[in-house]
Amino acid sequence: MTSSPFRQVQTMNRFPWLILPTLLITACGPAPLPAVPVIDGQLRGDGPWPDAISFTPVVFLPQTPVAVLADGTFKLPLPASLAPDGTNYGSPLCEGEVHQSDLRAAFATLPHDWLRTWTQGRPTGSATTRQVSGGTVWNDQYVYSTFATSVHGTQNCEGVQEKFDLDYDRGWNLVEWTQVNGRQLSYRSIPNRRLAWQIKN
Repeated sequence: MTSSPFRQVQTMNRFPWLILPTLLITACGPAPLPAVPVIDGQLRGDGPWPDAISFTPVVFLPQTPVAVLADGTFKLPLPASLAPDGTNYGSPLCEGEVHQSDLRAAFATLPHDWLRTWTQGRPTGSATTRQVSGGTVWNDQYVYSTFATSVHGTQNCEGVQEKFDLDYDRGWNLVEWTQVNGRQLSYRSIPNRRLAWQIKN
C-alpha cells in the first residue's frame, strides 16, 4: 500500500470554543451510521482527560476541537468526502496477485493516526490508536473510497509480504493495519466501531 468508527452522556460545554456534535439515539438495536461519519473514540491513559480533541494541523482537515465527555469518549466528525490521494493496492512490479472488484474506485487515507488533545483552549498532547508489542505494530486507518469495491490478494515486494482483505463501501471505511517485524503487512476491513485512543502527553 502506498501513501501514506450507548448512551448519550449530557455534559455542559466547559468552554465556549468547544463544539459538541449532535448525537443520535435509537431506542433499540444498533444505531445507524450518521450521514457524515465520525471518529467514535474512547480515551485511554492517565487522567484527567483533556477538554477537547481535534485533528492534527492538516490543511484539508477541519480544525475545530470537539468536547471530550466525562467518561473519556468523543465523536470527531470526518470530512464529508476526501479527494483521492494516490493510495493504491497491488503493484505489477511485485510477485503475487491483488484483485480490485471495481477499478473505478479511488482512495484516500486519513493522513495521520494521531489526534491533538486540548485543555482550556491550548494543545496539550496527542492520542493514537497505534499499539506496539515486540516486533508487531497494530494501527487503525480511515480510508475514503469513491465507489464500493473489494480488494483481496497477497503480493511480495522485495521481501515484504502484503496481504489485503478489504471490502469497502462508498465513503469512509475502517481498516486494521498490522505490521510484523517490518516484513509482513496486512490490511483488513473491520466494522465501524468505537476505537481506543491512547493519550501521549
